[in-house]
Formats: sequence, C-alpha cells, structure tokens
Amino acid sequence: MNEKINQQQQEKYEQLWDNEWHDLHKIGPSVRTRNRILLRYFKKFIQNGSIFDSGCGDGSFLLILNKHYQEKLTYHAGDISETAIAAVDKLDFVQKTSIMDIENKNTLPQETFTAVVSSEVLEHIENWKEALQNLVDTVAQKGFIFITVPAQMKYWSMHDEFAKHYRRFEQDQIEQELINAGFEIKESWCWGWPFYWLYYTLFLKRTTPQSVMKEITSPFKIFVSNILYYLFFIDDLFRTTKGRRLFIIAQKR
Repeated sequence: MNEKINQQQQEKYEQLWDNEWHDLHKIGPSVRTRNRILLRYFKKFIQNGSIFDSGCGDGSFLLILNKHYQEKLTYHAGDISETAIAAVDKLDFVQKTSIMDIENKNTLPQETFTAVVSSEVLEHIENWKEALQNLVDTVAQKGFIFITVPAQMKYWSMHDEFAKHYRRFEQDQIEQELINAGFEIKESWCWGWPFYWLYYTLFLKRTTPQSVMKEITSPFKIFVSNILYYLFFIDDLFRTTKGRRLFIIAQKR
C-alpha cells in the first residue's frame, strides 16, 4: 500500500464502496442528475483534450463522457479507494489510473490537463483548501476545473455524517479560492429546487442512509429512481438559494 496515502481515510472509503455504494452511482437519481449536468457543461466548454477525474469512484461519469466524446478525450482517473480503481481499471478507454490522496500533492499526476473533475470530493477532505490548490495545479493554462459539492451547512444531515463529509459548502467559499488561484468563474449555481428539495425534505431526511442504499438494484427502486431522475430535469430551470447541490466551473487564466 502506498505510504503516501492516508490509510485511515482510505479504509473509510473502502468500507463504503464494499458495503454500501455498490451500483448507487449508476442508478441513484441524484448521482445520475449530477453527471447529466456535468456533461452539459463539458459539452459547452470542452471539445477535446485530456481529462483528470480526481475522486473518480467507479467511473460512472467517465462512461458518460466516453459515450459522448468517443476518442476525442484521453483519461486519467484517480481515487483513494482501491475498490473504486479496480472497477475503473476494467474500462478499456481509460489510459491511466492511480490510487491518490489529493491532500498529498505527491500522489497526484505531475502533468496538466485540459479539464479536471472534482465531483463530490472536497466535502470529504479535512484540509480542503490545500486539496483544491493541489487540484488547480493540475489544470493546464486556459483549462477548466469542474466542481460539484453539497451546498449549505443548514442542510447538514445524517446522510452527510454517513458519507464521511466534513462540511457542506456555501457558494462563495470555493469561488474565492479559485479566483485567488487565478481562475475565472464561468458557472456557479445551486441546483435542487423544487423537486429535489421535496425529495430530500420529505423522504431522504427521514430515512437512514443504509435503508436508502439497501437493494438499490431492486426493480421497484429502479422504477422510482427513473421517475425521480426525470422529475429532476425541472429543477434545472430554477436558480435559487434553496438548492442543495453546488456546481462550479472555472477556467484558468
């Protein structure tokens, strides 16, 4: 095992991937929605080039990118979880994978990329500002960083605790760090109202994380997941302070 990796942190996420998350990232309506919106922004800003997905998980977003871009992109995927990387290693279009800890710059790629993805990563990291700086150093000049994180500490719940979050983010926190690092903010908004807000408030908030993820591939859960997924398209029409998911896209000057 790489001694540069925080082994205690790594063990937390091995347990989540081995016991809880399974196919959640391919079936869960909120994860699928997040990936859908990220793809929309990729199509707006990225035509070709190299991609670094930091905290790639099981590669669900990489699959979506590859389906759209075919051979126009090259991919480097990194994650702290060996279980997650083992899944990504099966994707033959991914050129390189690595076990990494973005709090430790020495574990990150030494080259720079056209686009860097940090989707649902920074909330898991205690020293998130240092981690973000490490990530922006891997963005090429005129390149982009794509970030998603849970929004607003007022929405903190047992689901955050279960997922090993340290925080939820206010909108200006990450923006200011990126501006200080020489980036221009291209997009920044809180998504998730009204339907995701209702889903979270009336169901998720009252349900244990374990029960939500248990038997995620059951026919009934897949059916409900698909209904919610299409309802969440309506939330794209609203930019409001009630949103629970923060999207930020920034370009390096």
